[in-house]
Amino acid sequence: MKGTFEDTELRIYGLAIEKVPQTIISKTLDISRSKVSRTISKLKEEDYLREEIDKGVKIYKKGEKSKILDRLIANRQLQIDARSVMPIAPNADQNLIIVHHLLYRLSVVKEGALDRIVEVDDKGRELPHRFLQPESNHHNREVFKGQVPYADEWVTVKYERTAKRRYLYVYIPEMRQTPEEVRAKKWDELAKTVCMDISKYVQRWGGWQLGLPEIVEKWKPHFAFRSQVFKNFSDIMFTKSQDGQVWLSDSEGSTELEASDPEIGALLVELPGQVIRISMDMKEVKTALMAMSEAIVASRKLNEELTTELIQAKAKLAQMEVESIKEKIPKDSAIAKLGDDFDNKVMYR
Repeated sequence: MKGTFEDTELRIYGLAIEKVPQTIISKTLDISRSKVSRTISKLKEEDYLREEIDKGVKIYKKGEKSKILDRLIANRQLQIDARSVMPIAPNADQNLIIVHHLLYRLSVVKEGALDRIVEVDDKGRELPHRFLQPESNHHNREVFKGQVPYADEWVTVKYERTAKRRYLYVYIPEMRQTPEEVRAKKWDELAKTVCMDISKYVQRWGGWQLGLPEIVEKWKPHFAFRSQVFKNFSDIMFTKSQDGQVWLSDSEGSTELEASDPEIGALLVELPGQVIRISMDMKEVKTALMAMSEAIVASRKLNEELTTELIQAKAKLAQMEVESIKEKIPKDSAIAKLGDDFDNKVMYR
């Protein structure tokens, strides 16, 4: 099991599964072609990549242990042009869910070494690691606590032993996932993968025999939305919802809004984006209403102008009609002598 992975190795992995040629990878990452080749060969040997031939061209796909690298890429927030790797957002605090407080257990079929595990490297050298140390012993229930190496970190484990049962508990490291992945319970798949890798490690180098992993139901997973905004909330304003499914947590210097239900956890992350979209939509509606209002005012003004012009045109036509009639009447007739009275009567008519 590899202890650590460099960012460059993770980027090589991400580009390789996107069928990017090794020459392009070396130019993109500004490293030698030989380093790219050695890294890919190593990733194949350790089952992070698998090689296939597609129409005579060598390509690479995800191996059995690829989820480990996917999680590392997500945790480090590396920007890799590889769609098949877990999507990484520019601001992880706004659109990725932090999944933690995960506890799984494996039944112990055969107990192996307790105090230390001895790993053997490729050159046959022994690499001893401290494994389990006694933590408590009450009412015939012994508990041991320790750590095992996994990817580029150490994972906490506990061993519980009684007369009737024996379990190895694995405290899954924090992971970040999208709302879609949380709803699809990808966190459970990834956690079980972590457990199986740790199980293989303990069985191989410690002489243990373990069963399949299962989640500890009483130990509820937490789905958190981390943001600096929550630091403005005091315990008096908000501590926990009435149903107890959402609460504010302030530990290890970070403030989180957490939920015990994955659907609620997904909504905690999605709602800010929905509010922003609604706000943007409302701005567009407001702009449209203002434009409509301006159009109505302009239409009303135009109608008033047209009405005024129409009245003036009718008055002018009436005046022209009077003038035409007057021209047809002899100037020395009795009607012509009426003058203004005649004009008024014709206008009235």
